[in-house]
Amino acid sequence: MLYILYLYVFFERKFVIQYVVEKSGLKEGGLLFLNKEIIDRCGAMIAKIFEIILETLESSNNSSVLVHCAVGKDRTGLIAALIQNLLEVPLGSIVEGYMKSNENLKSHHDAMIHEAEKMGMGQEFIECKPEIIEYSIDYLNEKYGGISEYLTLFSFDTEKQNRFKRSFMINNSPKN
Repeated sequence: MLYILYLYVFFERKFVIQYVVEKSGLKEGGLLFLNKEIIDRCGAMIAKIFEIILETLESSNNSSVLVHCAVGKDRTGLIAALIQNLLEVPLGSIVEGYMKSNENLKSHHDAMIHEAEKMGMGQEFIECKPEIIEYSIDYLNEKYGGISEYLTLFSFDTEKQNRFKRSFMINNSPKN
């Protein structure tokens, strides 16, 4: 069974981007700044996403979860990186997966530029760069002490985190 978790519900794009563009330095800070703002302002929503994924995966042995947003590189990229970070995937592997978005989204490049320009942003918001995820994980580690501590602040405690990790395992080995 496949469950779809659409991030628009949690990080309503128009609200998040409009707030950040109008009230802060998104244009100057780019996606690095956006991820910092999401980490700082949406912790309860991020923990809820982890909770929903955990509940879904525990509800059936054959469950799958598809996490996505409008394009699949910014909000989805951050959530995927945070999930992998909790699962103790090496940062290099997390970044490598994120970078695949550039190739996977090539056919949408022109539409993405048009959408960014409509919101007053430039082409620099289109490309996935390694430093976006590296900075996001480093920022979370420095400010909150790591993903585990961060999630615990929002009631996704160690017991839930351990269950979450086990839900990605088959016979004590990572699922493929």
